[in-house]
Amino acid sequence: MRFADTPDTKRALLAALSKRSGTRTGLLQFVLLDDKVRVLLTTPDRWHTDIAQVPKDTLATEIETLRTSLTDPTQDAKTPAVALYRRLVAPLAEEIDAAKLESLLVHLDGRLRYVPFAALHDGKQWLAERWPIVYYTAASERKDELRGGDWQVAGLGVSEARQGFDPLPAVAGEIDGIVREGDGDTRGVLPGHAALNADFSEGALRQQAGSPANRILHIASHFLLRPGNDAQSSLLLGTLAADGKPDTLSLKALRETEPRLDLRHLDLVTLSACETAMGGADDTGAEIEGMGAVIQRQGARGVLASLWPVEDASTGPLMQTFYRLRAERPALTKAQALRLAQLDLLRGTLDGAPPPQGCANPPSAGRPGQDPGQNPSENRGERSPLDLGSKGGPRPALDRACRWSHPYYWAPFILMGNWL
Repeated sequence: MRFADTPDTKRALLAALSKRSGTRTGLLQFVLLDDKVRVLLTTPDRWHTDIAQVPKDTLATEIETLRTSLTDPTQDAKTPAVALYRRLVAPLAEEIDAAKLESLLVHLDGRLRYVPFAALHDGKQWLAERWPIVYYTAASERKDELRGGDWQVAGLGVSEARQGFDPLPAVAGEIDGIVREGDGDTRGVLPGHAALNADFSEGALRQQAGSPANRILHIASHFLLRPGNDAQSSLLLGTLAADGKPDTLSLKALRETEPRLDLRHLDLVTLSACETAMGGADDTGAEIEGMGAVIQRQGARGVLASLWPVEDASTGPLMQTFYRLRAERPALTKAQALRLAQLDLLRGTLDGAPPPQGCANPPSAGRPGQDPGQNPSENRGERSPLDLGSKGGPRPALDRACRWSHPYYWAPFILMGNWL
């Protein structure tokens, strides 16, 4: 998308999106140059532009500092989140406030694509507390979205240990809490079909992804990212090869194996695994797409993908809340439902409980997904392989009421493409 396109074409688009979503919608675009960042804000009424003077290397360091703090819940994420907000968003803060925006699309450049804008902080609150935030792609403009009442889901996942991969015990409950199979199933929130562990084969994936009856494809498993190598970046399947090793599906195979996946009937593909929104440069410096981008190029309207190794225990509640909200309140956009699910983790209000005092503040220390009294030597429940596993040794247990308030838990998932 060129900046020159925006004044002439994007205001009308944003006006149409605002009408369809029922929320006043704006677009923030960023272009990284050698010594500055060009920022453009477009609203349904007007547009504004500004320049953030910052050398490319300095910005890269600030982005990496933020990502490091976001991926370790023992670190202070607020300080680097405020710094990057002041660098990128604050120059147009007055214009954003004056526009009275209720939903925000962001079109990002370079390493900014790997920053969860919901986890930037304006000094008073996280941006997730201000707006639903969507990563803008061409699919963001699609007009043939399906509302929540039309959703049928195919849920596929791996909860058992496989050679080189930790077990993901929360996956079984995550799939069970999302997929309702038959009238006697009282747990699932959406009708559909579930395939867990050995039932999750490449054939099952292709069958469910290609079924016109499904509107959502939900995948919960390990994903191994090898930046710049799409043949080795792969999703763990539940089946075993003839040699007993776990089956995987590489990004290269996902993109190139015939027949190609046609996902144009899917309103949403959720990749509930590690780093599925991440890409990386190959040996020549060319950017290789991440799994989320590959899925969207194959036609999926919207993709929910992750920017770092997600925590097994907190991901299930986030996902179940997201789908439940969407099922119970079809007027909500996907972006609004995701934001509300994120706030439930941030504020400790899952199950309708009032937020504990101080719970919105990140914990000073703690081990991901560990309740008081758990064995501190147990492995972290990240949805990444063992060779990408634990960060450091034992950590103090988190306060049970506030264990998911750090953005490590609620901010990794970003919504790309169609958000209505």
